Amino acid sequence: MAWRRIWIYTPDGDFLYRIFSVHSVDAVGDAYTISFEDYGSYAEWFDKMTGESEIDTEITSSDIDRVVTLSTCNGNSATRLVVQGVLMWQG
Repeated sequence: MAWRRIWIYTPDGDFLYRIFSVHSVDAVGDAYTISFEDYGSYAEWFDKMTGESEIDTEITSSDIDRVVTLSTCNGNSATRLVVQGVLMWQG
């Protein structure tokens, strides 16, 4: 489905991500984690994010590479809506 894609265009290249999670989170929380001790902790975080998703994407931790997290306000200062995608293509 085309709507399950995120395109990011930068001066250094274009990036296509496939959405793997859409969910509400605390304004400060695990969704904003940017570093991991090892691949196992990264895969565990990924599985947690997909488990909290409000949509089923059928993407598993075996599919992960680089991830992008987009976050927006939702009218409540304590929570945010996040959309997360896994890198599919870079050009």
